This record gives sequence, C-alpha cells and structure tokens, in this order.
Amino acid sequence: MSKLAPVSVDGLKFYWVYLKVPCWDQILFNVFINDLLYAVAKCLVCNFADDNTLYSCSHDINVILDNLCLDVEIVGKWLNFNGMVANHDKFQLIILGDEYGDLSIKIGETKIAPKKQVKLLGVILDEKLSFYPHVKEMCKKVSSKTKALFRIRRFLDQRQSNLLYNAFILSHFQYCPLVWMFCSKEAHNLLCATHRRALAARYGLSHRTYSEILSETSSKPIHRLHLELLVTEVYKSINRLNPEIMWNLFEQKLSGYNLRRGSQMLIPYGKKDIRINSFTFRAALAWNHLPAHVKSPKDVKEFRSSIDSVQIYCNCKLCAAHKFYPTR
Repeated sequence: MSKLAPVSVDGLKFYWVYLKVPCWDQILFNVFINDLLYAVAKCLVCNFADDNTLYSCSHDINVILDNLCLDVEIVGKWLNFNGMVANHDKFQLIILGDEYGDLSIKIGETKIAPKKQVKLLGVILDEKLSFYPHVKEMCKKVSSKTKALFRIRRFLDQRQSNLLYNAFILSHFQYCPLVWMFCSKEAHNLLCATHRRALAARYGLSHRTYSEILSETSSKPIHRLHLELLVTEVYKSINRLNPEIMWNLFEQKLSGYNLRRGSQMLIPYGKKDIRINSFTFRAALAWNHLPAHVKSPKDVKEFRSSIDSVQIYCNCKLCAAHKFYPTR
C-alpha cells in the first residue's frame, strides 16, 4: 500500500512522495508464495519478497541446463495453478564460469539465451564475477548526483551538504559492498576517483588529490568504510544480531589458552584463487587481527565506535598497492 507524505531535508524545500507502508497484503502474499520453495525438484531457490531466482551447480553444464529446464517447467505449472502468469520477458539466464558457446533453455515457446550480465536485486552480476559492470554503473549514478551537489553547494552550509551527501551519494557506496568490495584494481581506481570528486563536492574542495582531501577532512577511504562493514557483520553474526542465515558462516576456533586477540574464527580452506576474495575468508582474517577489547562491546553501536580508530587488517591486492587504505 502507498501513502502520500511530505518530506523535507533540514528545512529545505518540501517534496510530496509516495511511501510504502506495511500492510496485511504483504504478509498474505508471503504466506501465499511460501510453498513455491518446496515445489522445485532439482534446483535451489533464492527468494526475496516477490523476486525468485533458481540456480544449479555442477561440473557438467548439461546437468545444469536439465535441472533448470525441469524446475522452470514446474514453477510455470505452479504459477498457472495459483492463478498467476509468468512474464517471460523478465526471465534472465546467466552462466558463471567458462564460456560454453551457444546455449539456451526453452520455456514454453520462449527461448532464453544466457546473458553476459544480469541485474539481481540492484547488483549487476557478470559471468566472471568481476563486478566491474556494477561498479561502473554505480559510479555513473554517483557522478550525476555529485554534479548536482556541486551546482548547489554554495547555497548550503556544511551540515546540509553532509545530509545530502550521506543520503544520495554515500548510500550508493554502501549498498551491498560485502559482495563486490574486493573487486579488480581497475574498478577500485574508478571507485576512488568517484569518491574523491564526491568528497570535493561535499566539502567544497576542488583541485585536491584523494589523499589530500582525506587528510584535510579526516574522512575515511571507501575501502576502509567497507572493511568496517565487513568486521561489523562478523560481530553481528557471532552475537546473533543479523538474519539467521548468517549465523553459521563463521566457526569459532577452540583454544585452551587466553589469547591476546580474544575470540578467533577458523579460516576457511579451499582453492586459493577462489577463497582469498570470499566474504568468509576476508571477514575471518580481519576479525582475527582485531584487538581483544574491540571484540567485546555490548551492542553494535559501541562496536562501531570501538573500531573507528583501530587498524583493520587486510592483505588484499588493493591494500598491497595502497598502504593507507586499511587505516583511518
């Protein structure tokens, strides 16, 4: 259900916007669609509200296509039985990994060919999981809003500029960064250039380098902000403060000694080129290097304050090239 409501930013111009408010229709919809997760036979389902994604994993591409074809047909029958119609124009297919030539799956009379990249819940996934297309699109949106902030900056005081920066620019950088934060060097350079210009608009500082702006304004590099989100997610997982699906991602290392760094997480094993940029590997590694007193706050707010001036360990390729990123 939508509701028309007035919104203003720090006493600036009022805008009338439509706000989504909770209603029983949403709860009934979740109950209605819940059994879809049990209807599929071979694939797994990622469900978020009315967005459902089928996926299958195998070393044999033919097995994957057979599983998808079978379960897409089952889902189609489920939709028809429940009085809904599938919109085939919105179906997307992507195959992660190697290129397999001309492949496709058929849904009724519609042939779905794999794409190089797809957009899933606001994140652009490419077939190599480089996340460069996502970073590029995000930086394009940030740049357009940065230009707008530059145009009106002389009419704003610092507090108003901070509000607009946090609401319309920083929010893009902090949307699902745990998925794409360990991206390529090329993508990271683009992020830094975009962030530099955004900070220049926020503080009215032009013709400064990225490091000069960070130093003059006591701001944090974008990679540092993402590292703070990384260890905060570990803290919330350990203390059961986030969704239940996250609780078992980290396994605590048992030790009979009172370690100086407090609780330690087990580092996941696997192929080096795959695991080193995974969420669980980087998060556990960063958590294990935090001081003991940082790991035991009473709530998330206190934890975020405690890591504010602490160096967060990270030995990714980005930090190896730019030594100042892991620190404030």
